[in-house]
Amino acid sequence: MVEIPLRLRELRLARGLTQTELAERAGVRVGSVSKFERGGMTKTLVLLDKLACALDVPVRELFAYAPPPPKRPSPKRRRR
Repeated sequence: MVEIPLRLRELRLARGLTQTELAERAGVRVGSVSKFERGGMTKTLVLLDKLACALDVPVRELFAYAPPPPKRPSPKRRRR
């Protein structure tokens, strides 16, 4: 499953932007960026396009899925 809010946050942080800076670049309110990243806002194509343009990526990049890194196995405990 693609987690667009998580992907947006990942792209924003990779560019060293705050939510405020991204909002200014996209011409939207910072509350919209914050709410979007928390998954509480409807993802409209207009908003996705503005955010993608502000991040200098194609909209499809917001749909890119990168699985989380695998969890390291926990060390096995010795029985005494």
